[in-house]
Amino acid sequence: MSLAVAIEASDGIVLAADSRGTYGDPRGLTAVNDTNQKIYQLSPRTAIALVGQAETGASLIQHITAGLAATPSANVEAAAETIRTLGNQFFGQWFGPPHYMMGPMGPVAVPRPDIWFVLIGYNSAGKPKILTLGSTLPFNFAPNLSTTGFAASGVVPLAVYLLNRLYRRGLSIEIAKDLATYCILETASQDGKVGGPIRLAIARPNADISILSDEEIAEISQRAGLHRETLRNSFLSSTQAPVPAPGSAQE
Repeated sequence: MSLAVAIEASDGIVLAADSRGTYGDPRGLTAVNDTNQKIYQLSPRTAIALVGQAETGASLIQHITAGLAATPSANVEAAAETIRTLGNQFFGQWFGPPHYMMGPMGPVAVPRPDIWFVLIGYNSAGKPKILTLGSTLPFNFAPNLSTTGFAASGVVPLAVYLLNRLYRRGLSIEIAKDLATYCILETASQDGKVGGPIRLAIARPNADISILSDEEIAEISQRAGLHRETLRNSFLSSTQAPVPAPGSAQE
């Protein structure tokens, strides 16, 4: 499984993901590999994170990247349309057209590989956008626009909770890096389907995507670790005023 997190800041967009691939039925014995690539630069100014069936998703990303190569100036909306078009085209070629079968409660979608993308970038008007696109019926890679300033895909419950509690519009790109990393570290500490080295990509207005180096990510992870310890210590070392006894006089 995976966790990808995107956060809009005042001066850019952060895209972060773990690197763990899980093999086998999670209800039983599984194996993991922590060298999976989940963040890709689709075009000079767009980046994407992959969640779901890793091998199928990686193959599809190769076709999408090739499709965008002819338009290196493609913005986030053009990239989303390319993903939608090629995603449906190749899924149709590989797995057949979407169809349903009748179940006890009505029509049920016939399963196909489950892939979700988190796409970041700026549109032609310079507006930041975070989009999620998935293969799952009935979405068929339709672009889903985040209106909260953040998005998460994969093992999301803890990350969404933290983002709901901690995210504020207008925060800086440096804080957004820490927050995205913090969400992944906290999730990895509780769910073994998330883990391995963290990867980050940054989109900025009128600039190409930057993929952060291992050294930069190590520094961010260290800061995020300090945030975790600060929160823990704030509870363990907090002081409270004595609680007045029932019926005692209070000023």
